[in-house]
Amino acid sequence: MLATIHAGLKEWAEASRGSGSRFRHDKPSQDALQNNLLSLITAQNAPQILRSLSPEEMDSPVAVTAALRWIDADLTAAARWLAACPYATDDQAWTVAHQAVEDAALMDELCGAPDSNWKQSFLKYASLEILPIDPTEASRIAERMSPGAGQSALLAQIAAGQASPPPR
Repeated sequence: MLATIHAGLKEWAEASRGSGSRFRHDKPSQDALQNNLLSLITAQNAPQILRSLSPEEMDSPVAVTAALRWIDADLTAAARWLAACPYATDDQAWTVAHQAVEDAALMDELCGAPDSNWKQSFLKYASLEILPIDPTEASRIAERMSPGAGQSALLAQIAAGQASPPPR
């Protein structure tokens, strides 16, 4: 099954690039290929699939779907793995933040994780997720970000009370 996923991902990536591809797919064919790949992902095999993806494959619909299915099945395990994965994506940070705000222990663990780009994204999205409910807690989370333009902009947004949805 992993071989099928990786072969399909390679074909999908090449077809998505267009003219230089040895695969010639029109948009409906590309969509069908993508949907066939996504249909192979279950809550049970999502962790194995996600762990098998290369850094380039982590920014694909397969990775997004595998992360979502794993998060739905076991938020804590998925969040821990994504937080430690050096090539986890911004979208995956948002997805974890969206779910983790309901779990105080997991939030504490992820906020205390070693610094990384993923953690900075997670903190930003977690802060934005909690802002409409508890601006004080949103500020506390934002203050855990590394100092810089991103943290400053987020703290200014919190201070202004602008609870816009996180960009994706």
